[in-house]
This record gives sequence, C-alpha cells and structure tokens, in this order.
Amino acid sequence: MVPDTWHGLMVTFDADCARFTEADLDEATNRLLRLAASYEAVLRYQILRSWTPGQMWKPGRCVR
Repeated sequence: MVPDTWHGLMVTFDADCARFTEADLDEATNRLLRLAASYEAVLRYQILRSWTPGQMWKPGRCVR
C-alpha cells in the first residue's frame, strides 16, 4: 500500500475550482485525440515491423 502524505483540507475554496470553458474542452479533446493518433501510429508501425507472414501476432512481440 502506498502511504498517503497529502495534507489537504476538508473544504474546497472557490480558488480551487478551475474555470473550464467550452473552448478549453474542445482544445483538450483535440490534443488528446492527436496524442491517441500518434500512439496508434507507433503501435501499428511496431506491429507491422515485427510481424512475419504466416506467423500469429502476439501483443508482447511489439512491446519492448
């Protein structure tokens, strides 16, 4: 078990709440989708590079 050393308060102040607008949500969504596309491209490349015709693909083969 990981020890909990956080010394937080039992109350939430107005300054603790970040104002998150629709534009912020759109930007965060777009950034996460681009990041996911990057990871997908790298994973597809690793799979294609490690796969040989006639051989079953195993997830562990492309992870280093």
